[in-house]
Amino acid sequence: METLKVCLIGAGRMGQIRAKNLYSNPRAKIVYVAGGGDAGKELAKTYGGEHVSSFYEVDTSSINAVIICTGTSSHEELITAAANAGLAVFCEKPVDAEPEVIEKLFNLCASKNVPLCCSFQRRFDNTYVSAQKSIAAGDIGTPTFARVFFADHPCPSIEFLKTGGDPFMDLAPHDVDFVRWCLGSDPIEIHGTGSSSDPELSKEGVLDTAMITMKFENGCLCNIFMSRAATYGYDQRCEIFGTKGMISVENEAENACVLSRSDGIKKAKHKYSFPQRFREAFENEVNTFVETVLDGTEWPVTKDDCIAAQAISSTASKSSQAGKILQYVRPICAGAISNLNEPETESFEKTPGASRQVAAMSG
Repeated sequence: METLKVCLIGAGRMGQIRAKNLYSNPRAKIVYVAGGGDAGKELAKTYGGEHVSSFYEVDTSSINAVIICTGTSSHEELITAAANAGLAVFCEKPVDAEPEVIEKLFNLCASKNVPLCCSFQRRFDNTYVSAQKSIAAGDIGTPTFARVFFADHPCPSIEFLKTGGDPFMDLAPHDVDFVRWCLGSDPIEIHGTGSSSDPELSKEGVLDTAMITMKFENGCLCNIFMSRAATYGYDQRCEIFGTKGMISVENEAENACVLSRSDGIKKAKHKYSFPQRFREAFENEVNTFVETVLDGTEWPVTKDDCIAAQAISSTASKSSQAGKILQYVRPICAGAISNLNEPETESFEKTPGASRQVAAMSG
């Protein structure tokens, strides 16, 4: 049986999840765990791989793929090194903070004939996939309105939020990608706004609550609400309304037991956080990556999708900073990325702060 021989790079939260996913797939083997300090050493010991301090200590002739679970600022260097070694690449989102770099990296991997597979786990979640298929089949008619509510749990530390917690760049891309996938359309107008519920964050100018409103080319309107601090569990909901009906993705509870009595109806809490809510989706992602490399299965998230999710989210962040609606122009792949302009077509300068916040995030 052909085996995917992997170097897992990074041993943080996502590295831990990916290691378990790989170990559970009989067609995959962790050969190396690169980086991660003591956590990386423990991962290698647990799953039978060799620990090295960095990817550059790996014998690349002994592997055929890498899974990158490190901070965004390291992705360009690691993807470039892996592609030049002829290795298939799986990378946590985003591929890079800048759309231009995303395009460059996809083009490099294509030139080396290796896949670059970026993680957008909603594309691999059975409920989200079923919703998209239903919309594509015309079950709700023409979509006219989409509403997403995303409240994170538990709230990350103040220190994390100060350095890499921008909801526009950390939270929004997943739901932006899902809505765009369902609608088969790009936005033309984007408005972002946000606030800080914590005085310490407010003092630092860091948002923990945000909202994006978009108008799409096909006329559909969309609101995405985001919060860092749900006190009651991981809250992730989506509704898409159409001319013939509506489809929704509801929260998942810790269990499906419901107690009904004269004093009320009680049911379990929402799942604790994203590793619990998307456990099966993460498994499906890794299994599909194995099939992509070994069997030639098509990866469902394209270069265009990765560029668009990042560019749309970045436009929302810039809109929030500017305090006005911005016009979105679809990025042009296989060339320079087109400008993101204000309605009056005046160009809007890139905001270094947004890129720094994304670069600070772990995969």
